[in-house]
Amino acid sequence: MRISSTPTAPAASVSLARVPFRGGHLLAAAGPVDQEGARPVPLAPFCEALGIDTDTQARKLRGKGWACPVIMTAQIPGDDQARRVFCIPLRALPMWLATIHPAKVAPEAR
Repeated sequence: MRISSTPTAPAASVSLARVPFRGGHLLAAAGPVDQEGARPVPLAPFCEALGIDTDTQARKLRGKGWACPVIMTAQIPGDDQARRVFCIPLRALPMWLATIHPAKVAPEAR
């Protein structure tokens, strides 16, 4: 994933974990948060599942005031090293999904 201009990233590395969400699970920052809607969620796994380009979506989200994007250094489950990850808060996820035109999504993900 290439990210050109970056929002301020936290100095410390965080771990990502599968967290419960509406009867299922999604990958998000592990640990306690002040408000569940503020929990950072990495964009790449959603883009990969939908068959859309992560860099394009990251550029698009940087211009949206409601998206509050952040780049974090995070440890992804199953990975042996921390990586920079583009994230949006959990509360912004439904809004972002609503901005994606169905024709851009891979047919098997529609």
